[in-house]
Amino acid sequence: MSTHARIRRRGPVTLLLAAGLISAAVGCDIERLAGGPADGVPSAPAPTVAAADRVPPVRRSQRNTVEVPPDEALAKQPSAPWRSLADDGLHDPTAPALGILQQPEEALSVLPWDSAGNKVNWVRALEDGHINPRTRLYPETEVETLNITIYLNVGGRTNLVRFPHFHHTKWLGCENCHDRLFVDQAGANPISMFRILQGEDCGRCHGAVSFPLTECNRCHSVPQEQLETISRRPECVTRKRQKTAIVCEG
Repeated sequence: MSTHARIRRRGPVTLLLAAGLISAAVGCDIERLAGGPADGVPSAPAPTVAAADRVPPVRRSQRNTVEVPPDEALAKQPSAPWRSLADDGLHDPTAPALGILQQPEEALSVLPWDSAGNKVNWVRALEDGHINPRTRLYPETEVETLNITIYLNVGGRTNLVRFPHFHHTKWLGCENCHDRLFVDQAGANPISMFRILQGEDCGRCHGAVSFPLTECNRCHSVPQEQLETISRRPECVTRKRQKTAIVCEG
């Protein structure tokens, strides 16, 4: 039998296996996808689950509420999450100078643990005094931090985006973003996930030098149910343009 024929005969099996994996991933019933059980083959009985072990149905509002893990949960780090320089796929393991470089585990394991990126919570590391980066190259450079938080409503049931200026301006000067990346005017920035995934807007840093874009709940961290409460706070101002943005002091 030719190789082409063998590949063609494997097609239905491969498709059936793929359908089974997809159904398992999304919680579908494979019998419903296939139109019912095969003729003459009885359906397997559903496993008996004790009442105490049953998971209650999740309402839509609950599914869209993302709980950001507390700092205590982030502090639980697994053993050796960092690869050695010889095994990271970036350095030449035969290089004679490799031995004089500091290993990532030695440098990073003493800092607050995080679950993504390079496994360091850099905001906590700065706030807790673990690191003290230089804020300026020249003494005459004025350093400005801005304690303003923006909540961006992208619509639907998607959680609000919370953007804290304070944490960003502890690391970056205002000119890093304004007005080269973001115009300092409400409604003037057509931010979208498509642009971000293309490396524009927030994607200039996130996914490169900041936590990756797979950590959706880091930005989309505020449930829609809190929108009205936030908008009523005296320190907040609501601006409606293409998307609703709430600007709050602090």
